[in-house]
Amino acid sequence: MLGSNCRVRLDLANGDSALYPVKKLGSLMRQMGYSKPALLGNTVKGTGYVPLKVEIARRAVHYGCNISTDDILITNGCIEAISLSLRATTQPGDVVAVESPCYFVLLQMLHNLNLRVIEVEAGQEGYVNVAKLNGLFQRKAVQVFLTLCNINNPLGKSIPNEQKAYIARQADENDVVIIEDDIFGDTAFGERRPFPMRAFSPNAILCSGFSKTVAPGIRIGWVHSVNYMRKIASLKYTSTMGTSVLSQAAVAELLRSGGYDAHLRKLRRELARQISAMLQSVLREFPAGTRVSDPEVGYVLWVEMPAQALNVRALFLKARNAGIGIAPGHMFATDQRYDHCFRLNAGFGWNDEVEQAIRQLAQWCQLSLTEPQD
Repeated sequence: MLGSNCRVRLDLANGDSALYPVKKLGSLMRQMGYSKPALLGNTVKGTGYVPLKVEIARRAVHYGCNISTDDILITNGCIEAISLSLRATTQPGDVVAVESPCYFVLLQMLHNLNLRVIEVEAGQEGYVNVAKLNGLFQRKAVQVFLTLCNINNPLGKSIPNEQKAYIARQADENDVVIIEDDIFGDTAFGERRPFPMRAFSPNAILCSGFSKTVAPGIRIGWVHSVNYMRKIASLKYTSTMGTSVLSQAAVAELLRSGGYDAHLRKLRRELARQISAMLQSVLREFPAGTRVSDPEVGYVLWVEMPAQALNVRALFLKARNAGIGIAPGHMFATDQRYDHCFRLNAGFGWNDEVEQAIRQLAQWCQLSLTEPQD
């Protein structure tokens, strides 16, 4: 899915390049390359470009986190930050709880690290079933809780602050490590950015980055940890050693100058418009019984097909052959529980081609409901 192109990109979880300040970022990189050639000429060392870490720590105050720059490590994207955190806190065979449905890259990462997974399905509110999760904590059934508590991918919902505080407290009392992927936090539609779990416990490991807000290709992420930073830094050094300093410097300047906040306001408005247009189209075109998420933020919608509709694995292949990309539901679990679901990406804009692709998907779904069943 990631390695091949298709005509209509409804399968990924990012946007068209027009959504991002790529020209501004390119200009900043050129300016810094000329004015500070040492950014390219010197050996990459340490835990990251200090001015960028200062900006990250400064911004964190606004979402309830008082963190030290000494406890921040810059990574090659948020995915590396999560991988390093898991490697620092687990041993092969340990059990990790995740929200279900769960972002498929995280599931593959856990599998590759030889970690066992317990999937905790979302309740009717659209976020993880807190009672079931707490039961796992109290039974000492898991060592780690890996969460997208702000904007679950693919459901697009955040855990309310009261529940975040409760989960964080129970994790601390039962020696469960929380690792949170906060990559979508800055895209929140609301007036105030949602708090991460780290705001409610200093023990939570916070991972984030700029690939969903500044540019998918920038690959600048970061991880904050009070308890595991030495081990995380050691693992980073012996795996990828460092992260491009010139890219870090450009992002730091974007944050320092206020350009990032101005861009976020525009990005949020555009994503809200695109999500709304796609949501209304799915509700209008798909047959009765179809359910679709109403995300608080981000790029994606989660669609549940009506009973007796075609298996989404078949829909994925049919769509792919027609040049339409979707993310089939079975990738978001370790079993077949989401074979009737798929994820749609609204980040590449709303136009006639996208609208026609939604209509075509709906027609295939409708046709499968009218065909005789074996």
